[in-house]
Amino acid sequence: MTDNQVQAGRAFARELITGVILFAGVAAFYAHAVRYEFIYDDYRLIVNAQAPGSLGDFVGAFAEGHWEGLPYYRPVCRLTMVIQRSLHGLSPAPYHGLNALLMGVLAVVTWRLFRQPALAIRSGPALFGAVLVAVHPVASCTVYPICSGRETLMMAIFVVGAVTAFLKPGRLWYGLAMGMFALSLLCKEQAVIVPGLFVLADLLGLSPAAPKGEVCAWLRRYLAVGLILLAYLLLRWLLFHGSGQHRLAVLDRPEGPLLSFLYALQVTFTPFVQLVYEPSVGAWISEWRAIVCLLVVVGTWFLTKHYWPGARKLVRFWLGWFVLALLPTANLLGQEASFAERYVLLSLVAVVGLAVMLASLQWEGFSARRVLAGCALLLLGVCGWISWQRGQYFSDAIRFHTQWVRMDPTSDRAQWNLGWALFEGGRSEEAIVHLEESIRLNPMGADAYNNLGAIYLRGGDPAKALPYFATAVRLEPDHAQAHNNLAMVLGPLGNVDEAIKHFETALRINPNYSEAHNNLGVVLARQNELDRAARHFEQALQLNPDNAQAHNNLGNVFELQGERARAVAHYRSALQIDPNYTTARERLQRLEEIMGQRGRDIQVP
Repeated sequence: MTDNQVQAGRAFARELITGVILFAGVAAFYAHAVRYEFIYDDYRLIVNAQAPGSLGDFVGAFAEGHWEGLPYYRPVCRLTMVIQRSLHGLSPAPYHGLNALLMGVLAVVTWRLFRQPALAIRSGPALFGAVLVAVHPVASCTVYPICSGRETLMMAIFVVGAVTAFLKPGRLWYGLAMGMFALSLLCKEQAVIVPGLFVLADLLGLSPAAPKGEVCAWLRRYLAVGLILLAYLLLRWLLFHGSGQHRLAVLDRPEGPLLSFLYALQVTFTPFVQLVYEPSVGAWISEWRAIVCLLVVVGTWFLTKHYWPGARKLVRFWLGWFVLALLPTANLLGQEASFAERYVLLSLVAVVGLAVMLASLQWEGFSARRVLAGCALLLLGVCGWISWQRGQYFSDAIRFHTQWVRMDPTSDRAQWNLGWALFEGGRSEEAIVHLEESIRLNPMGADAYNNLGAIYLRGGDPAKALPYFATAVRLEPDHAQAHNNLAMVLGPLGNVDEAIKHFETALRINPNYSEAHNNLGVVLARQNELDRAARHFEQALQLNPDNAQAHNNLGNVFELQGERARAVAHYRSALQIDPNYTTARERLQRLEEIMGQRGRDIQVP
């Protein structure tokens, strides 16, 4: 073995050990999140989602949108949640644990990006930069919330990995870059910036296979990129065509993009110590923070122009990355939240990349290295402390939404989410106050009306709940849950035909609405339409096999139809799911006596 081979082997071993330590350290830093509960989006995408019962449920992640009523297609992230639901059930710790591991992966991938020779970043600054990206408060908001955080984390891993592979020579690396690009698109829509990053690297001559100006060479270089992007856009068109969800927002709020960039700079350079989640403009905009950001931007421009002219090409690359990363969430199109720290994660990579590249220019001098290292440790300490203590706000739903309301009391979404969390926690009177405040802030918010009606319905006052559900349906005709709840009120009040229509509307909007199938079945059974009722109960169980109530209801139908053996089987299934289901137990015992089978072939749990 030659000396060069020995040195190469040692270098590889050092890199491998460094990567393992970096991954383990970052994952351990966020490991305390395993103590936290489900919050916010986690309920829709994990807790209340259909439990996987067959291979089709896993494949189905690729055949439907990610979120009802929004043009999100994120099947790779959804698949991880479906797999974990099948493995871990509803224990939140493994979900939080996987997010911590994913941040460790992102740290390693970012470190490998910074170590690419074309980017001229030295080993020390590169490692510091990767750690800073991972422990920055912006990054912490993609670890603590399971679902919304994971979507951004996985997308960022594949985007950074795709650019890293693109900067390496050889067909194998090019193929890997294309594969990661495709996966990034299937994680989150923000990944559409990847072709722009590829073009930017080629135009600046950073990639080894950059075309030299010939049109044919550019076409060959980007044929695979174009095909992947075209396939993705076609898939989205098939899923969301005609939904009306893609709309220009910049025409209504032309200041939106400028505010998005200012927000990104503020949370990057002057992050809030406390969590300020999906804030309105008034909750985050700050004069002194804006001044600090302006000074940083102007100072970087001045130093680059006068002292580091040779770094201009790399400065353009990182600035281009920063701009491209923010464009998809810069309020050009309508989006669910105007501002959110998770939107800034990819642009954070660019800011840190630029900073460690400039630091590398001063790394040779011993004194400068000591100063830079001291500043780096201080910065890591501050960012790490903020990110660590921010975790407390994600510990449970009430604490999360209480903090959201505290920092942004004018947010109607924060108010109605807190109201519902308080109700679920048994604090109905407090819940009503926040839901009424949400309606005052936004009289057009259907969710607040629906949730307030649900509180009155569960409190045994359907007459008081009725106008709230009716208003929710009027404001948002495609609100499946509101239609289901309105039907639940109309039936007991004697409007059975109207109730059936609203149940059917809810199922037309969301055919996989297990609860609506079960509720419609109950109404049909009371109308003596037993066959139709049975079909809806069976559909409810197909969607959610662990629905004890649907098993009990289907058992009732079979008993009325004289199919006692099938009724027994469903009563027994209901008791296996819920051993304390008194009604199912009583009916099963009665059937045992009728059939004369007590103590022989039917066992009560």
